[in-house]
Amino acid sequence: MNKNFNFDNLNLLTKKCLYISDNKAILRNKKLYCISDLINNESYKNLYVTEDIKEAKDHNDYSEIYIDLGVIMFYIGYTMDGYTDVQKVAYRLEHIIKTTLDDFKSNIIERANSNQFINVAEIKLMELSGEDISPLVTARESFLQAREERYAQELIEKELKDQQFLLEKKSELDIIIIAAENAICNNQEVKNVDVRVYTEAYTYGYTETSLILYLMKKYEIKVPLKTQGWINKALAQISYDDNKYNYSYYTSSANSTVFRDYLQQLVLAIKLVHRVTAA
Repeated sequence: MNKNFNFDNLNLLTKKCLYISDNKAILRNKKLYCISDLINNESYKNLYVTEDIKEAKDHNDYSEIYIDLGVIMFYIGYTMDGYTDVQKVAYRLEHIIKTTLDDFKSNIIERANSNQFINVAEIKLMELSGEDISPLVTARESFLQAREERYAQELIEKELKDQQFLLEKKSELDIIIIAAENAICNNQEVKNVDVRVYTEAYTYGYTETSLILYLMKKYEIKVPLKTQGWINKALAQISYDDNKYNYSYYTSSANSTVFRDYLQQLVLAIKLVHRVTAA
């Protein structure tokens, strides 16, 4: 704990506090230390921090800061921990020490009138101050409704954009696949290039596989996992010579003893489908 804080002979005060929990305005007694006593600076006598500041063990422990507005102790949205330097505390809070209840009220009304967000604790503060809160409730509801409508529209636009992205990627893949199928139907060489199959636009998520393995799966050729791995890593290309399809593989890998059988199944399946489609 920062030894610069003065925890000797501190008065622990019980004060009614206003804060937000689960999106509800909560009025509850809390035990507080006056920040002016903590940092030995009388200018901060209207600011308070919750009692757990004394037991804060590290920077992950945060204590809430409240301002005394007369009608209530109001949570200002700031926190501090037991290691915060005294000078930093003073510097961070110096802009609010002269803020009054009227300042808070004026700011809340101004934001409500300009279609900005106001929270439930601020509305409760106005109620405790004797103000008519019905215009504020209406303003908050209007803001939330407009925000919800805006989010809904943004979601629709995003979904359309994502769909367009996936359609474009599918079209790019289809061009590669159709070219490979046509090449096989015409007994031409097909290089076993890597292809990307996009499944998620938001994260640009895709699976990467080799062209020939993609075709194997498309035409439901059941290939063992070991051979799938060989196709992805070792197979370089397939080519047609001596009236049959053959293949070549990278010399860094051993030959497959079974790939030829699956290759023949694939060629027959592709030619059969394209023959039927052409007919």
